[in-house]
Amino acid sequence: MHDQPQRRALSRRTFLRQATLGATAVALSGCNSALNPALITQDLAQIYAAALSHLEKPPMEHALHPTLAIPDASLEVKIGQMLMLGFKGFHVGDDETIVHAVQDQHVGNVVLFDQDLSTRRSRPRNIESPEQVQRLCADLQGLAALPLSISIDQEGGVINRLKEKYGFPATVSHAA
Repeated sequence: MHDQPQRRALSRRTFLRQATLGATAVALSGCNSALNPALITQDLAQIYAAALSHLEKPPMEHALHPTLAIPDASLEVKIGQMLMLGFKGFHVGDDETIVHAVQDQHVGNVVLFDQDLSTRRSRPRNIESPEQVQRLCADLQGLAALPLSISIDQEGGVINRLKEKYGFPATVSHAA
């Protein structure tokens, strides 16, 4: 048998430490000791301002100033505004839960679906036609003290809630 000295395995930590030190040494070896005089004499804020000066956009004629309709909203209202709920029905009156949630619990967001997939059989849920969806959205907004954010789970491709069979255009370009 040959007696060879056993080599100690290099740990991952040691390897990473040595690789980092080596990479740092290589990066620093390219640094020039002579600094740019312009950088020495200018303040960092001036450099930043000069770099961004050409990027400034002209002020808008009518700047938007959004305001909350009720600036001293209670915690209950603020929490309600962050919640999003779905419901079953083509009309607001089909599900009293959504009426209670929007009016009394201040829910600020509602999501609409075309099919209810929570049961074994797929059943229609909120979407039957463009006109019906428009009425439903208007009725939901009428329940709310603050404007609702109403969304539809519309991802395109396989997930398509606004289908042609309901009267919606096949694509956005067809709607134009």
